Amino acid sequence: MKCPRCEGLMVSERLMDIHNSILSIEAWRCLNCGFLLDDVIAQHRERVHSEMTTMVHAHREAA
Repeated sequence: MKCPRCEGLMVSERLMDIHNSILSIEAWRCLNCGFLLDDVIAQHRERVHSEMTTMVHAHREAA
């Protein structure tokens, strides 16, 4: 997998909650720039991108 920021190599990593050793998540981390991506981050970015696209289309139609 390539990093969306720098196109470096992304590796799978398990992140642990320092306050609760039971909680952990799987994420991808870039070896070059440290960019971190997990399911929650990806879902949020997709939602924001979708909302921005809708706003741009509405603005163009209004003009």
